[in-house]
Amino acid sequence: MKLNKNRPLTTNEMERARALHERASIIDALTYIPIVSDPAHFSRMISAGISGVHVSIPDSYDTHRECMRKIAGWYAAFDSIDNILMVKSADDISRAKQEKKVAIIMGSQTAEILDGDLGMLSIYDKLGLKILQIAHYKQNLLGAGCFESKDHGLTDFGVKVVEEMNRLKMLIDISHCGEQTSSEVIEVSKYPVAATHANPRKIANHFRNKSDDQIKALAEKRGVIGMNAWSRVAAEGNEQPSLDRFMEILEYTINLVGSDHVALGLDFTPMWTESEYAVFRSKFPALCDPFTFETRYVKGLSDHTGIFEVTKGLVALGYSDQEILKILGGNWLTLFRNVW
Repeated sequence: MKLNKNRPLTTNEMERARALHERASIIDALTYIPIVSDPAHFSRMISAGISGVHVSIPDSYDTHRECMRKIAGWYAAFDSIDNILMVKSADDISRAKQEKKVAIIMGSQTAEILDGDLGMLSIYDKLGLKILQIAHYKQNLLGAGCFESKDHGLTDFGVKVVEEMNRLKMLIDISHCGEQTSSEVIEVSKYPVAATHANPRKIANHFRNKSDDQIKALAEKRGVIGMNAWSRVAAEGNEQPSLDRFMEILEYTINLVGSDHVALGLDFTPMWTESEYAVFRSKFPALCDPFTFETRYVKGLSDHTGIFEVTKGLVALGYSDQEILKILGGNWLTLFRNVW
């Protein structure tokens, strides 16, 4: 089944796409939003159909102290901004849709915030951190990130963290983890794990992405992978990827593991300035070059206002209503309920 980029949707198909988009609890499983006081940003997300978003609270290598400061800032935002709510359970995402709000799932892309102390997990759990990634780019006390040339897998401390996260029912994320570390997390965890924002390496050949074997192992344990719209991990070559290209990646993954295990994790940075992107690009050129600030995302999918194009693409590809609703957010809701 291939997307015909030259065929517009029929009137009936467009009506169906709009109805499905309105009906869906649309969830983006990774975006970076610094603490903001302007509710207009969330109003735009609501208008785009977003019900829930996983927000990376700390930056990549923030300390425990810095993470706590940012969590405090989000608590203040929950008190002062009427159109967002803090996620404590999967039901809060459904409630946000009913109340026309954005449900904020607090998470961390870095385990550096533990400061090597297993007991910190229960503190973060009580504060509402629902998702934690085992390793980001480099080796840490738990395991290896995808930048490491040698990945020796989970450390003894990493195994303890996985087991404690299982006990606390926190969702484990392996999006940036190295190959061996990812595989061992999937094997050790008694609950499903997530790659909240990653693509299949077979069709988007970048070291940051996941092998087919890993995606299959993730799915076999009832996990979910979120498709990433970041140009460098979606591109074929050095040209800015198109929406058709993104849909091709999505379709490949569905064909690989089925529609129950594929969703969206778009990796947006909607509040970044060009200078902030330049700093990130200088630190992680392999994740950016040759893409500029303007071309860092899939064309037509550079922020949440483009989500409807994905819904239209799924209709054009011939997926059923049930499959489309799962891919847009239902699969994340099922995973959250299974783990949380």
